[in-house]
Amino acid sequence: MAYSVTQLNNLIKDYLDLNPSLKKIQVIGEISNLKKHYTGHWYLTLKDENSRINAMVFSSYASRIRIKVEDGMKVMVTGSISVYAQGGSYQMYITDIDPIGVGALYLQYEQLKKKLGEEGLFDPSTKKNIPAYPNNIGVISAPQGAAVRDVITTIRRRWPIANITLLSALCQGAGAAPDVLDKLKKADNMGFDTIIIARGGGSIEDLWCFNDESVARYVATMKTPTISAIGHETDFTILDFVADVRAATPTAAAEIATPNIQEVLMNVENQANRMKNKLIAKFDFYNEAINRIKSRNWYTNPEMLYVNKHLQLNNYEQKLNDSTKSRFMDLSKSLEKSRLVMKNSLVNIKNKRKHEYLNLVSTLDALSPLKVINRGYSIAEVEGKTINSVKQVNVNDELKVRLTDGTVVAKVISKEDK
Repeated sequence: MAYSVTQLNNLIKDYLDLNPSLKKIQVIGEISNLKKHYTGHWYLTLKDENSRINAMVFSSYASRIRIKVEDGMKVMVTGSISVYAQGGSYQMYITDIDPIGVGALYLQYEQLKKKLGEEGLFDPSTKKNIPAYPNNIGVISAPQGAAVRDVITTIRRRWPIANITLLSALCQGAGAAPDVLDKLKKADNMGFDTIIIARGGGSIEDLWCFNDESVARYVATMKTPTISAIGHETDFTILDFVADVRAATPTAAAEIATPNIQEVLMNVENQANRMKNKLIAKFDFYNEAINRIKSRNWYTNPEMLYVNKHLQLNNYEQKLNDSTKSRFMDLSKSLEKSRLVMKNSLVNIKNKRKHEYLNLVSTLDALSPLKVINRGYSIAEVEGKTINSVKQVNVNDELKVRLTDGTVVAKVISKEDK
């Protein structure tokens, strides 16, 4: 039986797809030719000293890979083998990538630390202050172990009035990170003044749940002040950087979270003594002031105080009267002066207006038509209207002619134009 090329490729593809040993296989190699497509898919080559295989990571898996993948990294990938039938080439479809060799976990740690640091989750300006005198303290830790005992013992010794609530959490192994995250969410809504996350020392694998990205991001957004106390003094986890305060040990965390009650009581006693001494000093000061007042003459003879005030009042009254009389005289003189000035001003205005009136009368008289009549002229009117043209009258019209000593009535017999 002969196969077409397509049939052959599909036959090989089916054989590989149905092979259970190739469905979830792990391969160790070095990443090269990594290309991250805009769709979210990754394309790469996985190689060793003698061979290579093409590989692809779909976007749904790429978004879940915990490390920053780069060319040259030695990794262990998990996925399946299949054939791209159209191209006749087989390749690996990767679902997960883990760094291998010495420092693999440390590489993930450094990459996440750099990523969160660049996002500003470690910024000191975002850190909350730890309350000085807490009433309720939440402790997230494993229920057994030296860490939780050290925290509780130290708090009870230093600040016994605080309520301590232990939220038991897995602090190591599979499922630890989700459990720690769950306890953090519960604690942040329980009204604690401070939350301490504590664990004893261990390897990087033992402490790995405190390097979980989801745990770190949640701690950075918590409304309750947090103290990280993970491992020994030289141990650092991502939680140490996102928490509000990092303590070198669980005991140190308890000391940071609480004041020393003996020091507080001593401080209260010192404050009370200082207040007492200040009150005694004020009492002595005012007592001395009262004694000085009692020694004054007016205190033993209070009428003297009244006499002096009475004499002072009389003196003020006399000064007021003298001042009022003087002011009245000055105002009277000023008023009389103003009256004379006003009177003279009115006379001058009257004379000026009279002179102007006579000038106007003289001018009006000079312009009067009667003056013209006195020189031999007359004024003719028809029906009360003065005429100055023959065109304004008709034959048989009656004219009223005004002369110097009276008026005559005439009838127009004829008229001639120039």
